[in-house]
Amino acid sequence: MLETGRVDAVISDTLEAATWDDVALLGPFTQDRKAMALPLDHVELRDRIDDWLAARETDGWLPQQRQALGAQAAMAPEQVCAEAISANLSQRFSLMPWVAAVKRRESLPIIDPAQEAKVLAQARAMAAREGLPENEAARLFTVLMELSKSIQARNGNAEAEGLGLPELRLAVAGVSSALLPEIRRYVGILADHSEMLETTLRHDLGEWLDADKVGSLLEVLPPRAFGSLKSKPRRAVQ
Repeated sequence: MLETGRVDAVISDTLEAATWDDVALLGPFTQDRKAMALPLDHVELRDRIDDWLAARETDGWLPQQRQALGAQAAMAPEQVCAEAISANLSQRFSLMPWVAAVKRRESLPIIDPAQEAKVLAQARAMAAREGLPENEAARLFTVLMELSKSIQARNGNAEAEGLGLPELRLAVAGVSSALLPEIRRYVGILADHSEMLETTLRHDLGEWLDADKVGSLLEVLPPRAFGSLKSKPRRAVQ
């Protein structure tokens, strides 16, 4: 339609737009990520897909597909790792204004010790399943909860009509359950590339965290934490 003049402009993404000839490119206007949408209770399928994607990125198959399609040059493995962890954290923090709005609407306090204890217990259980140190996981989620509360304290005016705290907590739990598997996949690669994760987080999380808070988060992420471990692949999807 653009080529025939039926429309004056189209909105696409950086991958597709890079393959077009004889067009003027504007933007990018936003920083968005595409992802497969699955029901929140399909955790095993999500992890199998993520494991498969991580393996195909590492063995070179996905970079080859990008090049064959004329898409962007392949990212280095450490960049893939950093992007995966950053995307998870961005997703978590983006939910916090809605959590704050619901708590404000229902006259609930931001601090909920019982809920925090539940989250830490879940983090330890997830770490045990992933073969990660439980204490390291508990430290990570303690910091995540503190940062999340700081975002809630600053952002209580989001539109949250039709949302309830149980469903928001379910969404946060879904995001949280994906973080430790990502760390398990990539901890070995990030061990030699501390600067990559730091650069990515400081770029991507600036909307939610100041420099000091990003620094505190980096202290509980690979390679500063979980640093003595090697990446542990799971059985790939056949």
